[in-house]
Amino acid sequence: MVTINNNKSLRLFVAIPVPDKVVRFLEGVQISLKKLGFRAAWSGMDTMHLTLKFMGDTPAEKIDPILAALEQTARDHESFELKARGVGVFPSVKRARVIWTGVRSENEVLSDLYQRLDRHLGKAGVPRSKKRFSPHLTLARLKTRVDSRQLREMIKAFQDVASERFECTGLDLYQSVLTPSRAVHTRMFRAKFNQRTG
Repeated sequence: MVTINNNKSLRLFVAIPVPDKVVRFLEGVQISLKKLGFRAAWSGMDTMHLTLKFMGDTPAEKIDPILAALEQTARDHESFELKARGVGVFPSVKRARVIWTGVRSENEVLSDLYQRLDRHLGKAGVPRSKKRFSPHLTLARLKTRVDSRQLREMIKAFQDVASERFECTGLDLYQSVLTPSRAVHTRMFRAKFNQRTG
C-alpha cells in the first residue's frame, strides 16, 4: 500500500497508461491536425494516458480504501486489448473545445471495467460518475471557435485512422500536481489484472 505522511488532500485520478507505439501514432495524428491551422493547445505526449476516473482533491484518509477498490476491480478482470481510432470533438461540432481520438475494446470489456471501477470506488467513498463514459485520449484544446463544416470534414477524414492494438494489463493511480506551466503526473500505485488464459 502507498504510505501518506501528511493530512493534505491529493489530486488523484485512475488511468490506463499508453505505450510508446500508440504515442507515436498520436504524434502522427497531431502533426496532421496541426496542418489544418487550428489555434489550439496541443497535448504533450509524455503524459498521455486514458483516464477512467478523475477524483480531484482527495483526503489522505481515503487513499487506502481507494487502493483496495483498485485491487478489487483488477481481480475481476483479465488483461485485454485496446486501440485508438478516429477523431472527434467535445462537446459538439458547433461548440467544440476539445479534439480527441477514441479508444475501443472488443466485447464492451472497457465499459465493463469502468462500471466495476466506478462501483468499487463508490463503496470507498468516491462519488459515482453521472456522465456517460466516453473513453478517449485528448489531442488538443481549441483556443478559438472552428467552423462546424471544417470539423465534420476532419472527423470524416480521420474516421478510419487507427493505432495498433495494445494490451491493457492494469489500473494506475496517479497524483496530479498543478504547476504554473503544466500538470505533473506521478504514478503512485498499480493494480495488475489477471493474465489472459486464452
